[in-house]
Amino acid sequence: MYRKFDDQLIAWKQKNNHLPLLIKGARFVGKRYSVLKFAKANYEHVIEINFEQDMYMKEVFEQTRKVEDIIAMYQLQHPETIFDQNTLLFLDEIQSSSSALTSLKFFANQDFDVIASGSLLGVSIAHTTSFPVGYVEMVDLHAMDFEEFLIANQIPEAIFKQLKECYEKGTMVMEPLHKKMMQLFKEYIVVGGMPAVVKEYITSKNFDKVKQLQQQILNAYYADIVKYGEGSEKIKAHECFTSIPKQLAKDNKKFQYKLLKKGGNARIYESSLQWLFDSGLIHRLYRLDTLEEPMEAHIDLSAFKVYFHDTGLLLAMFEQNVGAMILQDDLLIYKGGIFENVVYQCLQAHHKNIYYYEYRSQYEIDFVIYDNDRVVPIEVKSAGNTKSKSLQASMERFYLTKGYKLSTNNTNVNEKIKCYPLYMLLFI
Repeated sequence: MYRKFDDQLIAWKQKNNHLPLLIKGARFVGKRYSVLKFAKANYEHVIEINFEQDMYMKEVFEQTRKVEDIIAMYQLQHPETIFDQNTLLFLDEIQSSSSALTSLKFFANQDFDVIASGSLLGVSIAHTTSFPVGYVEMVDLHAMDFEEFLIANQIPEAIFKQLKECYEKGTMVMEPLHKKMMQLFKEYIVVGGMPAVVKEYITSKNFDKVKQLQQQILNAYYADIVKYGEGSEKIKAHECFTSIPKQLAKDNKKFQYKLLKKGGNARIYESSLQWLFDSGLIHRLYRLDTLEEPMEAHIDLSAFKVYFHDTGLLLAMFEQNVGAMILQDDLLIYKGGIFENVVYQCLQAHHKNIYYYEYRSQYEIDFVIYDNDRVVPIEVKSAGNTKSKSLQASMERFYLTKGYKLSTNNTNVNEKIKCYPLYMLLFI
């Protein structure tokens, strides 16, 4: 399946004197698949070392930092191996070896290329005192975005062009196409963007099989928390992790420690929540005190929402068959939080800095982004009521010239407020 990340790998290789590439991302987002696909197409020799499986090489990296010694010890086991300009050394699950992570600095400026990846790299980096800053290039790989999901479902290029034209001109989408795109967007919410899950859905179109696979992935995440968490941290991280559906089901979706247990507070749970963030399983959306520029100067670090890194997996955490309810438009209490989660997942594909805004509990803006270096508020409407009092009041208060309102309705654009169907997140 096509991933935009493939283009990033090619761009990295084409750079002169490129550094070792370090790929971060939650487990099962497709890091290994993308690297091996890229390697097969661009190198004659591909050497893969998995530090969760190859105890011999893990011990070698613990014993020496010299690249020539590491190569010699590998060739001792694999005499036919060639290390030259046509070779890619792929160090997978590198979070399992702090020595290998530290050694990356010594692999800069070698004749061969080096890519390393890991599922809990954020956690490992946070606990590594000698991380090779300046000697590696770091990139993040997330779950498949909505555009990649559509491409995997063989949506023609002509449809993308037609939608983009409607987006740019602010014209309505043909009703049959609008209905089809909303159905595909709902399917994306339920299936999510984990490559193996998307592949299963495309192959079988069976949502029961989709949910079974999602449950397997969630179980692997629970196992990671137990395996890599430290002491009581693993218990608290698990409590934070499993509280996300409850947090998003509230009217006020700000993360509340008291929902974890009576007397819960930041002092008890903050480090556990940070562990989940570092592992790539969750994302934090911080509150802004104002919509003035620059946004980064007005972040309230004490108030934030937590979204799951993949909306399909989030739905699989609910006991009810929420996926079926989404597909049948039969959803009440959960719908707002689920829609916010998928909107965040889509925005993340195009924007680095995303926040939300709240004014004295009177009104709230779901998301705030930069668009052409200007602050732009976004309101998400999951139900039939699409009035935008908060959006309009905020825009008037801060003299903002553009805002987005996203809902299940077709396009309706006026001078300032751009009302688009949710699938137009393709272009926002």
